[in-house]
Amino acid sequence: MTNKKTIAIILVLLVTSIAFAQKKNKGTATTYPDSIAPAGIIKGLTDSALLDVVQKQTFRFFWHGAHPVSGLALERINTVLAEHYWDFINEAWDEPNFSKTQFGPDAGAIGGTGFGIMSIIVAVERGWIGRDTAVRR
Repeated sequence: MTNKKTIAIILVLLVTSIAFAQKKNKGTATTYPDSIAPAGIIKGLTDSALLDVVQKQTFRFFWHGAHPVSGLALERINTVLAEHYWDFINEAWDEPNFSKTQFGPDAGAIGGTGFGIMSIIVAVERGWIGRDTAVRR
């Protein structure tokens, strides 16, 4: 399975899990982002257990993979070229985009950041982190 398909499946499961979120845990958070270990292949999971694993691993991916200063989700590749994006200023001036500038390893993925925010909301609702931790982030 390609990386794009895998990411698409994870994101669809994340959005679905938000729609069917379990009851809100009003107690203290029992786990913390650093205590969520990476999961390998787990056989024989029920649908509910699979959803739990996907939600936790999605949250872990976005929490630990965010830019250390801005908190944005990072692009999947280390170097993003400006030529990969349509320059709307150039479009307004009816000029082609000839930019070859590299954005570097700090390029944020705005759409990915939205999914990261949603995973933080799920983590609070499921009691993996406290609301105060999420707000500080």
